[in-house]
Amino acid sequence: MNEAIKNKIINALQNNTRVNSEVDPNVLRGEIRLVSDPDGNLAGRYGVIISINPLRETAKIALISNLTNLATVRDFVASSKSTSAPFDVAIIADGINTVDLIQVRNNPKVGIICKKCVDAVKTKSESLNFEDAQLSPKTDCIEQGHYDIKIGDPVWNLRDTEFLHWNQLCVEVDENIIVLREGLKIKEFIDQNDFIMNMDSNLSFEIIKNLDSSSLDLIRC
Repeated sequence: MNEAIKNKIINALQNNTRVNSEVDPNVLRGEIRLVSDPDGNLAGRYGVIISINPLRETAKIALISNLTNLATVRDFVASSKSTSAPFDVAIIADGINTVDLIQVRNNPKVGIICKKCVDAVKTKSESLNFEDAQLSPKTDCIEQGHYDIKIGDPVWNLRDTEFLHWNQLCVEVDENIIVLREGLKIKEFIDQNDFIMNMDSNLSFEIIKNLDSSSLDLIRC
């Protein structure tokens, strides 16, 4: 390992900041991909990758629809011109679920949205103001939806059916598998970066303790 990468890892861990790296060269934030059912029982649905967890090998993905005229104020509309997708999309901020990377890894990318748009979708999904009409942060490639949805109307029922299908499609990864994955990747990280074990014991302990999916991305050297 060269000294620059070594210092980058140490500084990131000491300052509790992320080490930016490609988790999987075939899966990146902002991509529009088909989410498949690993068991082949359910029809797939398209979604936008909002974030990737490198240790758990999972991704958070927002459900999308091609019914852009039915996008509510909780949704965003992106044209095919801005995403390069073959159709305009409605990104449903309240339809973010966790999927196993195997559900998207081998499926082709059909489009992409920019980082600002990904952040806007994430911010909207976390907002408790369900009638907020402000798009924040401002972006040029997505617009807020305007459909005025009512409880019990046909669009409400359609979305409810889609959410049920989406929730079934987005499988819950067994917690034991997640723990095993994290443990193996942390061991791999330490094995590949054995300088950690030769550092001051207190510092090396802090580094190893912070090697979890909430504090940084795993860098592969």
